[in-house]
Amino acid sequence: MVSPEYFIGDTVEIPVIGSLFGNGQVRLHKGREITKINIHPKYANCHAIESQIGSSRGYMRLFVPSKNICHLANNRFGFAQDKKSKIIWCGYIEPQSNGKYNILDKSYSTGKTYGASVENISLSWSVEIKAEYYPTFYNN
Repeated sequence: MVSPEYFIGDTVEIPVIGSLFGNGQVRLHKGREITKINIHPKYANCHAIESQIGSSRGYMRLFVPSKNICHLANNRFGFAQDKKSKIIWCGYIEPQSNGKYNILDKSYSTGKTYGASVENISLSWSVEIKAEYYPTFYNN
C-alpha cells in the first residue's frame, strides 16, 4: 500500500493568519479563526493570508512575517501596515521620494494600475509575497 504522502512529498504546517478583502485590506484572525495548511517545506517560515475575493476565494498568499520595512517588497506585490491606522494592505508597494508609500491596485497580468488603495502613508512594516497557490487541504 502506498501512502498519500508518497505523491506529494513531505509537507509542513503553516498558519493562515488573516483574510484579504476586495478593498485591499487584510483582517487578522484571532484565536480559533487561525487555521493551518500543509505546504512544501521550503515555505516553513511563512504565514498565509486567504483571499475572500469572489474571483480568487481560497487563494493563499504566503509571506515571511517581519516587524520591519522590507526594501525587497518595494515595487512588488506584498503586504504593508499603515503606521497611523494600523490597517494592513495588500497590493503593489510603491515607495515615494518623501519616504512614504502608496499601495496600488495593479494587474498581475498586464501591469496596468487601476488606482491607489491608499496613498502617502508611513509604514510600520512591509513584506513581499513569496508564493501564491490554492491549497489542496486544510488542517484544523
